[in-house]
Amino acid sequence: MKKLSLIVVLALAIAAGFAQDYPVFNFTATYTFGADGNVTSFDYNGTEYSGITMGPMVKVGVTSTGSDGNFRASGWPIDTWSQSGYYMGFTISAVQGYKFTVNTIEFGIGRDATGTRFTEWRGSGTNNYSISDMLSNYTTVAPGLTRHTGGTYGGLLENPTNAAGSWTGNVLTIPSVASYQNVTTSCGFRIYLTGSGGGSAGLDGPITVSGTYTFTGDYPAIEVYPKSLTGFTYEYGSGPSPAQTFTVTAAGLPKN
Repeated sequence: MKKLSLIVVLALAIAAGFAQDYPVFNFTATYTFGADGNVTSFDYNGTEYSGITMGPMVKVGVTSTGSDGNFRASGWPIDTWSQSGYYMGFTISAVQGYKFTVNTIEFGIGRDATGTRFTEWRGSGTNNYSISDMLSNYTTVAPGLTRHTGGTYGGLLENPTNAAGSWTGNVLTIPSVASYQNVTTSCGFRIYLTGSGGGSAGLDGPITVSGTYTFTGDYPAIEVYPKSLTGFTYEYGSGPSPAQTFTVTAAGLPKN
């Protein structure tokens, strides 16, 4: 027999429509593919946050392939510069009453022996995923990858020639520009893979997006953190469950 015990401590801070510095909340949003990555659209399955909505991870223009724990495809082009309709990507949207900033994307790439050679990221930026929107500020690059710098294609990562493998732990820092900071609508990111020999390649392991969000103050908005509490069940006679807390913060509410 089990018994449920719940003790809640509630802290409520209300900004009643006047100007102030709102608290900044962190997010760490992770897509974990498991055995379900052999699809063209993978719904976000990480932590939910009040201020943002993570769109599905999609495969466009390529043929989905299976690889446990990964998100791979075949049919990548030899030259993506002229064939930019082949990519994997996702969007982030602001919930009404919030704005967000994207800081980093941590990811892995992998291929079979005849998969792609080159990888690049582009953001929605100012020119809708054009070459000018290439993202190249890698603060961490996995051993075995070659990072190209300078020139038009300075954001490329290159795999070893004709080698199957997995290169994880890469960290891409998103530039501090208006396209990705204090966003009240949405922004997106795409990963392009090229130089294919016909094999399979794509994201290896989970992909994690980090950033912050806060209130705009223009609309009523309520932040609850954490969004859910668990672990309140226990065997009869061995309780009660430890107390847990959550915080509610609000902005844009009427004064009266």
